Amino acid sequence: MNKSEELTPLSVCKFQWFLAACTFLISVLTLAVTSIENYMRLCTSQEGPQWFGRSNVTAIIILIWFIGCVASIIHCTYNVSFDYCNRKRSKPLLPFETGLMVILIVLPILITLLVHIRVIIDAKKFMSQPTFKATAMYKADVSLVRSNFYCFIFFILCWLPYSIVFGISNSNSTHHISDKTFYCTAWLGLSKSCVSNIIYCFTNRHFRTAYVKLFNYCCCKTTVTTARRRQQDTTGRSDVRVHIIPGYNMYSYTSPQRSGNHSEI
Repeated sequence: MNKSEELTPLSVCKFQWFLAACTFLISVLTLAVTSIENYMRLCTSQEGPQWFGRSNVTAIIILIWFIGCVASIIHCTYNVSFDYCNRKRSKPLLPFETGLMVILIVLPILITLLVHIRVIIDAKKFMSQPTFKATAMYKADVSLVRSNFYCFIFFILCWLPYSIVFGISNSNSTHHISDKTFYCTAWLGLSKSCVSNIIYCFTNRHFRTAYVKLFNYCCCKTTVTTARRRQQDTTGRSDVRVHIIPGYNMYSYTSPQRSGNHSEI
């Protein structure tokens, strides 16, 4: 095996770990920002200017992706904090590396946890007041927040074993972590995305309805003409492309019809 052939597996591993690290950071930051948006929309007055308008949301998304990509490139290129592919570490964890992990990972996770709990508690308190009339959209939003919270807890549980293994591997401890344990815990965290849709299906009625309609549209229809005829015979429905996945509208936080959900508080 020549030198170029030896470098190929390592390059592939570094690229794969770059994608994994990038998606992990983007997920953590996105969950934190989403929880803050949920709190401001559901538990505060919206009489003033909205912080999460269309332009602001676009800027925040671009910023999150930029931070995730830059941090992952630095981590994979210069082996900052740990070399995932070779499992080698030449020096102890530096203070600035610890600070980056706290700012980009620990702090957003704590914010997401505390804000989600606050949203669920405050929304339940508002809905119990006789003077507050919760709209159907508001109830759907609260239900989505609960589903997001369950998915976030599952996210933490999937990545917790790898975090423990990662911490032991980066410490000065004499405990040796086998390669099998190290990589299996990493893939356990990455496999979380395969279960997220199931969590939403079990915890959210709107997603269950959307999955049923999507399955019926994709697997049970015979032709396009038949599907259109069924649509015309059913009252109270509009374009199929809109109603196949009604849960999609829940993620459109900047949609005009969502403004004012909490105007009666």
